[in-house]
Amino acid sequence: MKRSTVLRMHPVEHAGSLDWKLRRLLYNPGKILSPWIRDGMTVADFGCGPGFFARTAADLVGPNGTVIAIDIQDGMLAMLRERIAGTPIEPRIRPHLCDPHRLGISDPLDLVYSFYVMHEVPDRDHVIREFCDLVKPGGAIFLMDFVVTISRSAFEALERLILQEGFRAIARPRHFLSRGVVCQKD
Repeated sequence: MKRSTVLRMHPVEHAGSLDWKLRRLLYNPGKILSPWIRDGMTVADFGCGPGFFARTAADLVGPNGTVIAIDIQDGMLAMLRERIAGTPIEPRIRPHLCDPHRLGISDPLDLVYSFYVMHEVPDRDHVIREFCDLVKPGGAIFLMDFVVTISRSAFEALERLILQEGFRAIARPRHFLSRGVVCQKD
């Protein structure tokens, strides 16, 4: 499963394609996130891009919660900062530029999610292990990716790795052309 190079990274100059009306209809962030995020939680959005899911997560965590918006491209984080500047959710979102080889955060997390990004990750196993270490007991990892960008066997291997780290699968959300799993830490 280990990869030595990034398979494909969404270019910053095409980030507008990550946040448009049809995508919001097909992959409604509120519908996808609201069953899993509560007021006051600390959540991490891995591969946040310009904030398609992070902005909704910031609404859901409320004024006492935090969203750590993690991306490997500073240009994506700059777009996120621009979109949240001066809004009520700005203090709730903490943009974080990660290294290609480690997340670089140590905050205990109630939830870490990664939507439509794992197919771009060069060392998925390492990232999953970092997620597992950061999630608090009772917290969860939520992965979702396109059926055409990550094979069923590769996705199932990620789930098996999470389960081996002391989690259990509690849901398998499905959205248009996507497969997903939510695993909770026991």
